[in-house]
Amino acid sequence: MRKVAGKNWAGYINEQSPVHASGSVDGYPWYFRVRRDAWFMEIAEDQEIECEKLPLVGYGTGGWLFEENWTSGREVGHMETETALKFIQKTVDLFRERKLDYIPTVTSNC
Repeated sequence: MRKVAGKNWAGYINEQSPVHASGSVDGYPWYFRVRRDAWFMEIAEDQEIECEKLPLVGYGTGGWLFEENWTSGREVGHMETETALKFIQKTVDLFRERKLDYIPTVTSNC
């Protein structure tokens, strides 16, 4: 795991496949992951949740989610660190601009 940071956010990235990262932005925990031909990042509404416990948005807590298709032509789940950091910063910027979809917690009687 390597420490990473941007403007008002920080975290750690695992550069092995599948690439994933976690940290906090403005006090909210976040989680980033590359999967097959896409990547996603979620930011949990509950500031008490440890970022290492994510992903939970929609199931364990409400929060914000952003995902995009992406292909590298390399092994599944691999992404260059600099590319991952750009996608993390993109999501942080959208979060601060209030442009991310909010996902409420799903409740079930099951």
